[in-house]
Amino acid sequence: MLKIALRNVFRNRRRTLLSVVLIALGTASLFVFKGYFDFIHWGMGLEAVAQYGHLQIADPTFWDKSAEGYEYLLDKEKLDKIIALLNEDPDFQAYTVQLTMTGMIGTEKKSSVFMASGVEPESEIASFKYLLMDGGGDYLQPGEQNTVVLGVGLAKQLGIRKEDLGPRDGFPGPPVVVMAATVTGQYNARNLFVTGLLETGQPEVDVRLAVVPLAFAQNILNTQSVERVIVKLKSIEATEPAKRRLEQSLAQAGLNLTIKTWDDLAVFRKQVMAWFDAIYHFIGAAIFVLVFFSILEVMTMSFFERMREIGTIRAIGTRRAQVFGLFLSEGLFIGLLGGLLGIALGWSVGWLVDEADMRYEPPGYALAVPLQIRLVWENALGPFLIAALSTLVSTVYPALRAARVQVVEALRYV
Repeated sequence: MLKIALRNVFRNRRRTLLSVVLIALGTASLFVFKGYFDFIHWGMGLEAVAQYGHLQIADPTFWDKSAEGYEYLLDKEKLDKIIALLNEDPDFQAYTVQLTMTGMIGTEKKSSVFMASGVEPESEIASFKYLLMDGGGDYLQPGEQNTVVLGVGLAKQLGIRKEDLGPRDGFPGPPVVVMAATVTGQYNARNLFVTGLLETGQPEVDVRLAVVPLAFAQNILNTQSVERVIVKLKSIEATEPAKRRLEQSLAQAGLNLTIKTWDDLAVFRKQVMAWFDAIYHFIGAAIFVLVFFSILEVMTMSFFERMREIGTIRAIGTRRAQVFGLFLSEGLFIGLLGGLLGIALGWSVGWLVDEADMRYEPPGYALAVPLQIRLVWENALGPFLIAALSTLVSTVYPALRAARVQVVEALRYV
């Protein structure tokens, strides 16, 4: 039966070729879109881990913004307990701490509101180093307490250009004055030197962003506490299991703390991926419908052209189920062939796009990002199944008609 079905597929080669090309183009398009969306998903996941770490531990009032003043800060006693529990976890690799501060920053001529993250300069976890713009000076160095790295938008408001940044072994950089309220509500001011410029690609963030050494943030706020502990694990896959274990350990230790994963914190990533998923499903549905009606028309034409043939094979003893299976096998062969060729075509197009190293500026970003297609077999499975399923479903109606036709009517059909 399968051998006969395969011969019937290539009986009308022009029509079969047209059907296969149509399926292949639809499958290739869907595969390329899926690979592109998956590359965005994968890249934004890595970016989120670099920005937030795998886990962040903080007081619940810090996350829900319900704290009054700085009551959410973690003192040394709590911090020591958290670190001890982290060291007991099998997936724990390293940690760092951060302290956020807000206030005013200015030069002799201009000033602006800012939000600074106090970080440990020597730590690579949740570091802002990867955001340092080309030719934009240097990042914070270990041991420094009077330096700052500014977002390009904030630097522009203060009239600071990257040409004003001096070498680290000479002129320290343009001076700025920072003023902020301490944890007890008193005002404090300190001098800083700008050593570098950061560029996130989001102008609304760059216009308020600053990064200072943790020691400076604690000094100006007059505290030795921190707001959160950022944890690096051995792998992304270990995030959820480690979170569950640490939540249980913290509860047993009597610490009322909340753990957020990188996926919880990357809200913008979730919004982007929900949008991309909606586009992919729409494209998939459109290709399904296109292939469905195209193959339906082809198989229906084949049914009418072979009416007397159907009557003949029925007359010599072929059962209805065998006729149905014959037509269904023909449609399935066309779908599988078109799907396989489509995957090969899509893979080739994706490879060419990756090799071309094209870049573009997505909405909301000021930086050009690479246009790449993630070529993994998981991305080929969905488009291939859609091609095969749409072809198979579209063949059911012509196959049923062929199986139900009366032998006498089929034999005298002209």
